[in-house]
Amino acid sequence: MRSLNKILMLLCVLAIPAISYGQASNFAAPKSADTLHNPYTVNKAFLKLGEKTFKTDCTSCHGKSGKGNGPAAVALQPRPANLTADYVQKSTEGALFWKISHGKGSMPEWGGSLKPKQIWALVTYIKKDLK
Repeated sequence: MRSLNKILMLLCVLAIPAISYGQASNFAAPKSADTLHNPYTVNKAFLKLGEKTFKTDCTSCHGKSGKGNGPAAVALQPRPANLTADYVQKSTEGALFWKISHGKGSMPEWGGSLKPKQIWALVTYIKKDLK
């Protein structure tokens, strides 16, 4: 039994770097996504739509402040991205729109359940309000 505990502990220690690295390393949008641009006017109502969409659909995994620490995050592999991190904030709006729309791994494909306007509002909210 002790050897089983040692093996389990070793596996946990080895998994920590992979878990903490999260979506950053292997979730890239195609270069063509960089050419996508928000076709909607950014105003107070649009930002409110982004905030509402984030609170409804994203906080369980990404957390209230977007750091990837929502209540569901502990069960996900890879861990949800920290949306306040430089690599996310420096991403183009088009790349973020593509990633949210298509998903990968534990990140759902939201393009099938959210309207494009909701996704663009979400992208704008992530870039403007989660810095």
